[in-house]
Amino acid sequence: MSRLVVVLVVLTAAIAAADPAKDAGTALEPFFRYWKTYREDPGSRANALGHDPQPADCDAAIANARKAGLKDDARIYERSARELKDEVQYDEKREPYVLLGDAAKICAQWRKMVLIAPVAYLMSEIVSTQASFSQVDPVSLGRDQSFHDKAKKCFEMVDAAIKAGAPADHKVKIHEKVMSIGEGKTAVCQAHLDWAKELDEKIKTAKAADREKRAAPYKAEGVAGQKLDLFLEYDDVYWRGGKDCQRISDIKQLAKAKALFHWLENPDGTHTIRKYTFNGNKVSGPVSKTYRKASEAQRGCK
Repeated sequence: MSRLVVVLVVLTAAIAAADPAKDAGTALEPFFRYWKTYREDPGSRANALGHDPQPADCDAAIANARKAGLKDDARIYERSARELKDEVQYDEKREPYVLLGDAAKICAQWRKMVLIAPVAYLMSEIVSTQASFSQVDPVSLGRDQSFHDKAKKCFEMVDAAIKAGAPADHKVKIHEKVMSIGEGKTAVCQAHLDWAKELDEKIKTAKAADREKRAAPYKAEGVAGQKLDLFLEYDDVYWRGGKDCQRISDIKQLAKAKALFHWLENPDGTHTIRKYTFNGNKVSGPVSKTYRKASEAQRGCK
């Protein structure tokens, strides 16, 4: 066999082995597999964007296929195409395929879904958080600036995503509902801001009512001013006093006391006695002293 014949045989075999449509299918397989999720629930992939198939790789697969001579009507066979909804077609043997032109559209949309993903994730988180805190008694809460900050971030992320090319009208899953990020700007971002403002007022009203309720027994005994503030601050902490530094829970005794103590047990095994003294409703202290043993601390409670 001549050298020329050998070269021709090798080239013919190489050409026969080349299959740009198959190569395109291999490269596009992960995009076909994830497309349903990215199209319908991109927020669920927000924390995996760095590991998921990348838009640039999708574009490269299309570019390589076209460079190899494939037209937009070329069939790209890949079993994961079954995961697709609108783009998949079936041949006479019921084998799934996607036209190269339709695959290119998936790549173009993929970039947009990547932009929507973090917005959808934040919106879902906001809806979930709001639902959880709506069941909490406002009196147990303090004004949480993070609610307001998250609403502000929601507005900013929607605007930035749309400016970058995300479709404002493409509907995706947001928590348990389906809406576009354009709709979510009102239904989630603005609603959360309104809720946060309303919650602030509920917290303020609830805490004022709770304070008045807890203060009433002390006020009945003439406690006011600094002394009342102190008693309400430590309303859930035992006060001690008397000869043996015993616990005092009777409000009348607390109101009449000239000195009261807190007994703190420290992690290192020592004991700290914290002393407050009173002149009417004026408060002095605290003055703290730490003791090695409980017996020493008890004697220091005077």
